[in-house]
Amino acid sequence: MIVNIIENLKGRFATAPNSEYTNLGFTPNVESNKLYDLLKKGWWHTCFFGDSSYEIWGLRIFPNLEYAVWSAVELTNGGSARTIAPRLCAFATMLQLDSFSDIELFRMSRRDWPQITATLNRLYELIGGGEYHDFITELLFNDANLPVDAAHKLENYLRVWKHMDPSLGHIELRKLIEQSNEDESFVPESYRDLDLGHWRTRILNAAATLATFRADHISRSQKLARCWVSFAEPHGYDPEEVRPQQYGSKSNTTAGAMQTIVEQLQGASNFMGLPLEMQDSPLFAPLVSLAGRKNQYLGVQHAEAAILFDKEYNDPLMAWNCLVSAAYWSGRNGSETLMPVWRAAIELCEANNWSDAHEALVYQWDFYHDFKKRNNLP
Repeated sequence: MIVNIIENLKGRFATAPNSEYTNLGFTPNVESNKLYDLLKKGWWHTCFFGDSSYEIWGLRIFPNLEYAVWSAVELTNGGSARTIAPRLCAFATMLQLDSFSDIELFRMSRRDWPQITATLNRLYELIGGGEYHDFITELLFNDANLPVDAAHKLENYLRVWKHMDPSLGHIELRKLIEQSNEDESFVPESYRDLDLGHWRTRILNAAATLATFRADHISRSQKLARCWVSFAEPHGYDPEEVRPQQYGSKSNTTAGAMQTIVEQLQGASNFMGLPLEMQDSPLFAPLVSLAGRKNQYLGVQHAEAAILFDKEYNDPLMAWNCLVSAAYWSGRNGSETLMPVWRAAIELCEANNWSDAHEALVYQWDFYHDFKKRNNLP
C-alpha cells in the first residue's frame, strides 16, 4: 500500500510545472542518485517520498504499525532524522509552518492561496489530509496570526502542532520542554508506563541529555537509567545534544549525543559500575564497543544484539531497534551499510507479519540493487 502511494505521487507530479512544486513546498520524488546514496548510508528504515533543494523527507518505519501512523521525518545536515509531522496525511499541512514564521511568506501564501489550495487538493487525493485544510486556511487569514515577532511565531507553531498532533506523546514532549526551560533543576521522571508513540525517541533522548547536564539534581542511578533507555532507542532519530527547545533543532547529531551518553554510562569504572541488569543485557556489548569510537564503530555488536533479542529474549521490537542502530553506525562510518543487517530486518518483518514495513523494506532493497546493477556498481 505504501509503495502504491509513493509510485502514485511520483507519477502524478512527474510532469508538474515548477509552480506546483512551489505550492507543495517539496518535490514528491527523490532523485535516484540521492536515494541510492541514502540507502547506501544505512537509511533503509526510513521510507523516502520527497525532497527539495535542501531537505529530504520520508516516513520513519515503525515496523509493528501500519504506514498510516508512521511519522514523517526530515534528514538533517547533521546526518540524523528529526520528526516533522505526526503522520503522512499531516505532512502537507505541517510544511505550511514556514509561512507562519515569516511575515513576507505569510502574505505571499495569502496571495497565492487559491493556487496553493488547488495543488494541495491533488496531493490530498493521494496521501489524505484534506480534513486539515480549513484549519490552516482559517489561521492564515486571521490577522491576529501575523508573525510580527518571536512570540507570535512560536504561538503559531505550537497552535498548529497541538491541533495536528493531540497524542499523549506530543503532550508529554511539550510539557518536558516547557518545564526544562522554566526550571533549571528540572529532570523528568521515568516514562516507563507511558505510551509515547512516535515521540518516544525524542523524549527519552531529551530526558537523558537533561539528566547528564543536571546530574546534581538527581541520583546517580536515575541518571544512568535515563541514559540507558536513550541508548536502547534506534540510533539516528531525534537526537538531543542540548536542552530541548520547542523548535526541533537541525544541528543535533546522533553521534554527538550518543558519545555523551556512552561516556556517562562508562563512568570512572569503565562500565563495571553499571547495574547487573545492564551488564547482562545484549546492549552491553554495543555500549562497550562504541565507547571512544564514534567515528570507527561499524554496528556489528548491535547486529549481534539484535539476534539475541529476537531468538533468546523473544523481543522483536528491541531486535528492530538494534538493527536500525547497526545500520546507522555502519552507514555513517563504513563505505556501505551492512547488507546482512538490512536483510535481517526484512526477515524480521516477514516473521512477525509486519506487512507494511516488509513492503517498504523490500521496495527500497529492490531499488538499491537494481540501481547498482544498472550502473555497474560493485
